[in-house]
Amino acid sequence: MTLPSFLIIGAMKSGTTMLFADFATHPDVLDPLDKEPGDLKSDDVLSQNGRSDYERRFPSCRDGQLTFEASTHYSQAPQWTGVACRARNVLGSDLRILYIVREPVARVCSHHRHLVANGAADPDINIAVRANPLFIEFSRYFRQLEPWLDVFGASQIRVIRFESYIANRAAACGDVQAFLGLDPRPDLILQSSVANASQGKLLHTSLSRVVGESRIYRNLVRPLIPAPLKRAAKQGLMRRSRGVVSGPSTATIRAVLNATAEDVRRITPLIHPVLPVGQLAWDESAAMKLAQKPGPSA
Repeated sequence: MTLPSFLIIGAMKSGTTMLFADFATHPDVLDPLDKEPGDLKSDDVLSQNGRSDYERRFPSCRDGQLTFEASTHYSQAPQWTGVACRARNVLGSDLRILYIVREPVARVCSHHRHLVANGAADPDINIAVRANPLFIEFSRYFRQLEPWLDVFGASQIRVIRFESYIANRAAACGDVQAFLGLDPRPDLILQSSVANASQGKLLHTSLSRVVGESRIYRNLVRPLIPAPLKRAAKQGLMRRSRGVVSGPSTATIRAVLNATAEDVRRITPLIHPVLPVGQLAWDESAAMKLAQKPGPSA
C-alpha cells in the first residue's frame, strides 16, 4: 500500500471535487478508492489498526507514482482539530498541501445548498447562517490554514484561488502539478467538468449506494476504471437535487463579509499566483451581487 504524498484539504464547496478530478487524470497520480476518507480528523488513525484501515483506502502505486486524497474535513475547525499534526505523524514532514479557497459569501451559499439538499439546514439562508456558526467559520480561510502553516510551513502549501483556477484551468492545473513535482499534463483534464455547478448537487440513489459500498467494486473493479469513466458512471447512477433555496439578504452578506474580512486580508499574500500588491483576493462588489440574484437549485 502507498500513503498520500499530498492532500487537498478544502475549503468545502470551493472546487475540491474539480481539483481532485483534474489530478486524477495525471498518469503519475493514482486516485484513492474514496475521494474524501477523512481518517486524519480522528486520533484513531494514530493507532496500528487505524493506520492500517487508512492504508487500505489507497491502491499500490508503481515507482514514481503518487496518491492523494481530498477531505474538506481537514479545514473545518472547530468541528475537527489537530488534523495537521496527525498528517505529519502519519504521512511525514515532506507532505504537500493544496488549499483551494473561494469568495466567502459564494462559499457560504454553496455550503447552504449542500446542507439543504441533505435536509440539514433551513431553506432560508438568512435563518440558517444565524443558526449555524460553521457557515462563517469554514470561510475564515486563514484561521483554517494556520495550523497547517505552523506544522508544515508556507513552502509546502499551495493556496489556490477558485476564481483564478477556473478562469485559466489548464495553466493553473499545470502550475500546481509542477509544485507537486510532477511533469505538467494539463492537456489531460476534462475541461467540461465544472465544480459547484448550479444544476444541483449529486445525491445517492439506492443503486449508487449499493455499488459504492460493494467491497468487490471498491477493491477490485474501481482501481481498474479510468477517472473519466468513473465520473460518468457516478453521474449516471446518482440523481441531482431539485430543491429551491433563498438567496442571501444584504444584511447576511454584510455579516459574512465583516466576519471574514481579516482572514481575507491575511490569506491574500499566500495565494498563488500572487495577486498584485494592494489587491485583496475578493472585493465586496462580487459578494453584493448575490443579493440581487434568485436562489439557485440546491
